[in-house]
Amino acid sequence: MPLYVNARDVIRTNLGRIRNKNKVHIVPIGTLTAVQLTTINANRLKQGLCPIVEEVVFVGGHIYKSRIIGDGYTIEDVIDQISSAMDCTAIVLDGTRMTTMEKPKP
Repeated sequence: MPLYVNARDVIRTNLGRIRNKNKVHIVPIGTLTAVQLTTINANRLKQGLCPIVEEVVFVGGHIYKSRIIGDGYTIEDVIDQISSAMDCTAIVLDGTRMTTMEKPKP
């Protein structure tokens, strides 16, 4: 499973701390599968970017501002979105200006 067992809790904690204007720390939340990592790194190499490693870390400031404040999502909505994108069946989408992953079956 790409997300660590405690990932939902550490994501929730960081987003809650951001909401309360407290300092947050970078926390590991999971890993990419070998297929996901290979696909992402192949795309990065085409763009002249350095490859990444499989561990995924989370801070939360950007997603808090864009999804919770900007789009009105709840913290639980964001956790569900991250969990879905980090699912072991999630695929890397091509053609976006950022690395994007999506679970094929909602």
